[in-house]
Amino acid sequence: MTDPLPRALIAIATYRRPRELALLLESLEHQVPACGADVVVVDNDAEGSGREVALASSVVTTYVVEAEPGIAQARNCGLDFFDESYDAIVFVDDDEVADAAWLETLLGFLRDSGIDIALGAVITTIPDTAPRWVTAGGYLQRGIMPTGSYVPTAATNNVAIRRSRWVEAGSPRFDPAFSATGGSDTAFFLRLNEAGLGIKSVAEAIVYEPMPTERVTRRWVARRMTRNGIVAGRLLASRRGRRAVVDHGLGQIGTGIRLVLGDLCHRRTLSATSSRTLLMGVGEVYSAFGGRIYEYRRPRRR
Repeated sequence: MTDPLPRALIAIATYRRPRELALLLESLEHQVPACGADVVVVDNDAEGSGREVALASSVVTTYVVEAEPGIAQARNCGLDFFDESYDAIVFVDDDEVADAAWLETLLGFLRDSGIDIALGAVITTIPDTAPRWVTAGGYLQRGIMPTGSYVPTAATNNVAIRRSRWVEAGSPRFDPAFSATGGSDTAFFLRLNEAGLGIKSVAEAIVYEPMPTERVTRRWVARRMTRNGIVAGRLLASRRGRRAVVDHGLGQIGTGIRLVLGDLCHRRTLSATSSRTLLMGVGEVYSAFGGRIYEYRRPRRR
């Protein structure tokens, strides 16, 4: 007889995306009851822009407003509901749509593998109007590791964490120092990994992320890659110091330049790998001298 699935809490942080939130919740309508899970929606908009959508959904167990702005604050609010009645917490982003078998696959892998953290796959759906360089260069798509592969860190866009191991690690929280820049989830999972929790990929547990048209630009892509390098640099600096960040960043820049020149010499479309290597190196060096990109900073109210 197969053991039951871990009893899970699905935590969804949202901010002024009622339409996207509705699509996510709709994709969960059948699988959440089938898996015996609960759903908490944490609205990081003090005005409660997600309230109507959340309360209209049959799968939402709890709707709460976290008025303090910040991605980390909203995620931590979700953790507040992660009590001993649950075996696992699942994080998924509010702008994603879950495959019909997503939750059962993710929780089934967590149960059967014995792993501490299961990381699902995120497939970006790119608009038909996207320029050719996006698809030809492999931009905007995340790498998906084969099922069972160990990975050093994770993100909150599609992941399940075993509660017992999270508690043993000290029940860590998301760091608000990364709220305005992004990266609080990377820091969170890196800390769990360093505490001894294993993270494995489960490629069949899929969510889809529609890419807004306004993001399909060279400027947005370059900014995101550089920002990711800044986050990586901050995390490396906290462990090995600023000099190590500069050295690693310069190495990445050198490798990136060689990759870019290789693309150009062979008259290929500039690849995402080449661009990412170069711009992440730039971001790392920039971070070592205090550079930041505040992607999630909110305008001050008058």
